[in-house]
Amino acid sequence: MKKSPKRIPIFKTEEEIDRFWSTRSLTDYLEDTEAVDDVIELAPALARKIRERSRKRLLTIRLEEWRIRRAKEIARRKGNSCPS
Repeated sequence: MKKSPKRIPIFKTEEEIDRFWSTRSLTDYLEDTEAVDDVIELAPALARKIRERSRKRLLTIRLEEWRIRRAKEIARRKGNSCPS
């Protein structure tokens, strides 16, 4: 027996939209979507930020606790933000 396609509900608030899509995949609702040819033009500053971020790569290294504390001290002294 074939399942009927899932339907995207009508939302009243952005919070409802966030809650709905945070627990679901769009691929489950593809039959309830339609193609759009609209072009979205980004603000130049936003486009620049996206390009800069896409050039970064995540690097994980293991350091001794004292080295991490020292690096954070130096960053604070230089005025750079760093997570605690």
